[in-house]
Amino acid sequence: MTCSNPLVETSIIDAKSGTLIPLVNWSGAPIRGLKVTMSVNVAAKEFQPRQRRKVEGLAESGNRVFTLDLDVADALILR
Repeated sequence: MTCSNPLVETSIIDAKSGTLIPLVNWSGAPIRGLKVTMSVNVAAKEFQPRQRRKVEGLAESGNRVFTLDLDVADALILR
């Protein structure tokens, strides 16, 4: 998994009920239009940020790309 800003920390937590991707912003300022690219195949029918902000997701070259604004921390939830 990669982020368009190198100062965003991510990981993947898989569970039976879905996948959680924590996002921690260490840049010291909000990030607008952060792109999170997953090369891991996750079969998710829906996704949402934990903070209920707007997020866009699309398939691109076999990857999933999520675009969202990130303040200090958030998490993507894929079910």
